Amino acid sequence: LLAEEVRLLQEAKALVKQSPSAALAKTREHAQRFPNGTLSLEREMVAVEALVAAGRMQDARSRANGLRGAVKGTIYASRLASLVGPDVP
Repeated sequence: LLAEEVRLLQEAKALVKQSPSAALAKTREHAQRFPNGTLSLEREMVAVEALVAAGRMQDARSRANGLRGAVKGTIYASRLASLVGPDVP
């Protein structure tokens, strides 16, 4: 199952810049198939990246704020801040 999670998220990451909406669709597919998956935080990060790439900053910030507690003290914290600004640690 982990290999399938990885595959879906790799596909999503590859689509972020060229087709943010397709990347978001992949993250939704991942969420449906693996709601408590090992890579659920990575999925959310990819979704935020896709929202930023799509110019949907308000949606990206809202989703990022929902991750604030989960990413605190992890490698994702600075990545999230660089995506949506310093309000998200």
